[in-house]
Amino acid sequence: MTDKLDRLPKWAREEIEHLRRNLDYAIKDRDELRLKAFGGSGKVCIDEYGIDESPDTALADNARIRFTLDDGHWIQFSHRGDAVHAMSDTASLVTIASCPNVVGLKVIR
Repeated sequence: MTDKLDRLPKWAREEIEHLRRNLDYAIKDRDELRLKAFGGSGKVCIDEYGIDESPDTALADNARIRFTLDDGHWIQFSHRGDAVHAMSDTASLVTIASCPNVVGLKVIR
């Protein structure tokens, strides 16, 4: 424990330790539930970087991911075999290469 915690009364240190254990259990339960709910082989994942230390969430195989744009139109991505497919509801998509391993999509109406 840190110096500040060492100066607290015993009951307060025990309560803090109890709360930390509960948090650890809650994080473990959340991650297990997430794995059961989404399943999947890990081919399609939600990368929640920056949000605590939880693992990426694996989606079911062939899952579709839809992004709704500000104007109400959407772009949908799906994974089939070794390819990722992008589809828009009513507009054309243009790919914009940012660098060798990054590509952007722009909706053209």
